[in-house]
Amino acid sequence: MDLKKEYGQPEIFFKGNFTRTAGLIAQFEQLVLENLSDPLERTKIFEAAALSRRLHFPQDDRLEYGGDSYINHPLEVAARVIKQFGIYDSNIIIAALLHDSVEDQADLLASMVDEIPFDEALEKLALRAITEQHGAEVAQLVAALSNPDFDALVDRLALTGDEARKSKKRELYLEHVVDIFEHKPRASVIKMADLMQNALNLDQMPDGSKKDKLRAKYKPVLEYLAHALEIIPEQHILFSARIEILAAIRNGLSTQYSSNC
Repeated sequence: MDLKKEYGQPEIFFKGNFTRTAGLIAQFEQLVLENLSDPLERTKIFEAAALSRRLHFPQDDRLEYGGDSYINHPLEVAARVIKQFGIYDSNIIIAALLHDSVEDQADLLASMVDEIPFDEALEKLALRAITEQHGAEVAQLVAALSNPDFDALVDRLALTGDEARKSKKRELYLEHVVDIFEHKPRASVIKMADLMQNALNLDQMPDGSKKDKLRAKYKPVLEYLAHALEIIPEQHILFSARIEILAAIRNGLSTQYSSNC
């Protein structure tokens, strides 16, 4: 199935240098075709991929400077869910494709709702759009994965000093991840794939303040996940993939997060 032809306009799918993204779309399509036999589920997944591309299209200005198309990230996260974790649940795969959509593009999602109540919050409208297009569970998964407004939470604490604020935001992010893994196991599949894409690829970034900031953010999260995987219960949805995931996290901690990095 030609995802571009069936579900997206060429000008949406092919902006800037699209070579890597075209390859990722082809690989993702093949993964879906090989591992999901239900034509309706396949169609819903391809529709979600096209929706994700349209939603994140405004973030693709960086293509003009040689960067990746934003759709690469959700495609890679969804592909990891299928290929590495061996999970073929269409709702989880769709939520993986849309996991950043409310956090990054709530206004575009909200514009897709037919009747917009005057007093409904933007995030709720965005989630309603996902519910209308892909069902309540997908919307619940995306809601669980969307980061809270950490800046607003820190503001309420009236902390002074940049370092104190940064430290508190890292603490709140860790609490958010812990909550997902301890209370929302289906969402934790996507969060694990997301973190592996982001936190275990810092060696591809040039050294500098941005890389240092990300290492400070992700190191305690990876340390928590390593411990959580060691004691993960057999009934957890990630149990069968735990050994491979744990090995990747331990390797990342030793090679990208050690003191001599």
